Amino acid sequence: METFMITEKAFINIIEDTNNITLAWRGTIDSDYANAVMRDFLMDFHEKCKQKNISKLTSDFRGVKFMFSSGIKTLIGWFKLFADDKKYPVTIIYNNKIRWQDVTFESIHMIIKGIELIAKEGSPE
Repeated sequence: METFMITEKAFINIIEDTNNITLAWRGTIDSDYANAVMRDFLMDFHEKCKQKNISKLTSDFRGVKFMFSSGIKTLIGWFKLFADDKKYPVTIIYNNKIRWQDVTFESIHMIIKGIELIAKEGSPE
């Protein structure tokens, strides 16, 4: 497992298993700086996934307490990249009891096709 620090308040654990990758998001993403770091990471990560022929990507957001609108906009751009490229399937796990997560990910799912959503109550394991 590798950890990518977004800020002192937010990070992503990257768990690779053969051709499957899980991004376990944690913390609070609430600044323009965090958004810029996250955007750069996601664009680079997308290119690496295409090169590695990833068979599945899971992005688990249950550990994110808050993400401000610029961060959500960055996520939408990232989700759109892999939906357009159709290079690897993506599953999003979120906590449907956290209002911003429920509204955000259900809305994204309606807008961007090809993303599997899994709603799970509670914190990540």
